[in-house]
Amino acid sequence: MKTVTVYIIFTMFAAINVNAQNSNTTKSTAPFQGTKEFCEFYQRSKYLVTIKGNIVTIFFIENNDTTRVNGKIINGKLYTDDQDEKSNKTLSGKYYLLTKDMIRILNTENGDYYEYDVCK
Repeated sequence: MKTVTVYIIFTMFAAINVNAQNSNTTKSTAPFQGTKEFCEFYQRSKYLVTIKGNIVTIFFIENNDTTRVNGKIINGKLYTDDQDEKSNKTLSGKYYLLTKDMIRILNTENGDYYEYDVCK
């Protein structure tokens, strides 16, 4: 009987230790921190991207018009409040692709991405 009790106690400690090792200490999977400016090849429009932790703010600037999109990086994918992304659930996490050197935005008409590189 004592052997069974000791076995149960050790099993419980092992389970507690495993849970402590698997605790949710989320590291930011953001490609960069701070603010970067991404330009179109012809320099007609640009994106200003700010990342703090896993919170992302994207400003699209064209001529004198500015549009703001808020997002969050979850498991390496960027999920935003963009209406095009929210209206089609299959686009979630795929509408904006962000790396340290470029941002790509899905063109829903043909399935290609518009690409913006870090401004020079």
